[in-house]
Amino acid sequence: MARRIEDAALSGPVARAFSAALRTLAAADGEMGDVKRELIERLVDRFWSPTDTAAPFEALWPHAELFLTTCITVAVADGEYSVEEARAISLLAHRLGYSVRGLSGLESRVFADLKSRAQEEAPTVIRNVPLRPTPRIERDPSWLQDSDSEIIIPFMPE
Repeated sequence: MARRIEDAALSGPVARAFSAALRTLAAADGEMGDVKRELIERLVDRFWSPTDTAAPFEALWPHAELFLTTCITVAVADGEYSVEEARAISLLAHRLGYSVRGLSGLESRVFADLKSRAQEEAPTVIRNVPLRPTPRIERDPSWLQDSDSEIIIPFMPE
């Protein structure tokens, strides 16, 4: 993603508009959060300076697919894709001339790409996690609520 944004050679004002729209999207479900903030900073903020005035949103038209792909990526960066984020992306896509079908196809491609990248990187991450023994669950269910013990006890190892 970072390479694609760099290759797009966004002007400072367009990069600032790109960043501002991403920040609005990232806060659509309440608070932006550190993960999304850091991702936006790493991907886009280095391409504009404080002296740049943001271009109008319409300046993103030539970069619509890249922008919407980045929006989806930022939206799911915290592990959730909220209804509010999906609605915000839908509105942005509509403003950039995307149909519901076009956005749905783009979402599918982005999710498939993210899943593929996660699966490729997973073995590396797993290898670096120290293995600890699984904690032993006591056979004594006295610490469970009655309703919990009916569910958990049948599945506890002998």
